[in-house]
Amino acid sequence: MTGKAFGVEIPDQGEAAVKWTTWSDGAGGIPSVIGDADWGKLALSATGAEGRSAVYDHGSVATRTYTLTENRYGTGDDEPVLQIRGSVSSFLQDAAVPVWEEYTAPIVRSWRYVQVGETTSATFDQSSGIVAVEV
Repeated sequence: MTGKAFGVEIPDQGEAAVKWTTWSDGAGGIPSVIGDADWGKLALSATGAEGRSAVYDHGSVATRTYTLTENRYGTGDDEPVLQIRGSVSSFLQDAAVPVWEEYTAPIVRSWRYVQVGETTSATFDQSSGIVAVEV
């Protein structure tokens, strides 16, 4: 799996471009986006709102370092809570498990499947773009 640039049509730092329309709001819908539905800014406008990427398959279980970088190709309005989760077995995009981890710094995990997301905590009107980079 190469790095992913979410909401960025033409990333120039080696990632694959991924449309926001591949994301879920956690309930089977697509999260709100400011501007272009594919390439705008993810907009989480209420406490507890969320956006979830697709679940990505590395093809094998291996120890990898995961790095999430917010606003790599632009600026967001607020600081979202970045999240990541993974497993050695497959799971659905909106599944309740595995449990989300709050992301604050690069992590090392032995996963085959991985998913990233953003959520709001106690603030409103958050918008941003994130990049998940697997090293």
